[in-house]
Amino acid sequence: MRVLLPLLSLAICLLPSGCQKPQGDGVTRIVLVTMGGLAHSRHGGREVMESWGQKGLRFSRASAASNWVAPSVASLLTGRNPRAHGLINLEGASCSSKCTTLPEVLAEAGWTCHAVLGDSFLTEPRGLDRGFETWESLGAERGPDSAVDQAVLDSGLDHLRATSGPCFLWLHLAGPRPPYSAPDGWPADRLMQPGQSLTHLLKLQSQADPAGREDLIALHLHDQNSLLESVDQWLGLLDKETLVALVGSSGFELGEQGRLGSGTSMGEEALAIPFMLLGPDIPVGQVQRRVGHVDLMPTLLDLAGLPGPRDLAGVSILPGRSAAWRPLFSSTRRAHSRDVVYEEGLKLLRDGETGDCSLYDLDRDPDELMKHGTRLGSDRTRLRQVLLDHLERP
Repeated sequence: MRVLLPLLSLAICLLPSGCQKPQGDGVTRIVLVTMGGLAHSRHGGREVMESWGQKGLRFSRASAASNWVAPSVASLLTGRNPRAHGLINLEGASCSSKCTTLPEVLAEAGWTCHAVLGDSFLTEPRGLDRGFETWESLGAERGPDSAVDQAVLDSGLDHLRATSGPCFLWLHLAGPRPPYSAPDGWPADRLMQPGQSLTHLLKLQSQADPAGREDLIALHLHDQNSLLESVDQWLGLLDKETLVALVGSSGFELGEQGRLGSGTSMGEEALAIPFMLLGPDIPVGQVQRRVGHVDLMPTLLDLAGLPGPRDLAGVSILPGRSAAWRPLFSSTRRAHSRDVVYEEGLKLLRDGETGDCSLYDLDRDPDELMKHGTRLGSDRTRLRQVLLDHLERP
């Protein structure tokens, strides 16, 4: 069922100048497109996305705040880590009212904020609707995910065209996932077939040989490419004054270590995400520095010329902005408690149930095949303490 909730019907103005609110001195139209279900870049299938990178600023080391959508988008909208914003568990959790959201800051400055979402995990706002004038959830409208995602894009464009003045639009696309659509000429004798459910594919991939897993990847990339082409066409309809942030919410595992889907592990298949900015005054280039979901809110406020909360975990990641090194964290409490701390190419993973820590050097070992203990012993000790300090904070 299509749900459209009017959230802001009355604004109480307490500024000395009456109801005249500051607009900032930067961009005044921002679109945030978050996408789930994207396969790791090692599988290819990102040619459309690479073309976007040629037109804007691409961050080649970007990490999700969690391995599933709700904690990740909460970090995007609050600039805080999952343990701070509180939306970390699968059941019953919501974003803390103590965390000011990006739409709340923008609405206070006179912006109109809309959300159109195509993921069933986001049907309930969970406290993320604060600051939005409308919260439109299409995730409960089951059917082909591609149809839901296209409906999100269509509704988002309607909101943009109907809104004058400063506007923030958040679109979330659930992205590709089983059951997959049928590529032209797909052989009927293959183990992996279009239309098979996630549960069925999970059983099949446990029996599959390497060729069978390649078929699974091919089916996923077919739907992924269709989604990216739809987004590309949609972007071509926007005016040149609109700033667009394109960010993955989390990754999607395709048989790595026997897993399929999202929310199962904390490997790079689940945490490595695309992150790019397109639009007015955005330089073209690639940034190697590691960034995370928490950096989006301060960066967009920087581009809008608006101040934000001072206690954010993220920083503005625009070129020329100087910021001291800080660790980046990812956490999940879905099925199994695990936490990660990143320091550029180093990644420490801690099992919340056993306390065991594994250190990976992603620059030398991007597939996380080796756990480093002796060679990077001092780094392991240091990052373990950084992560424990993070976990002990209230």
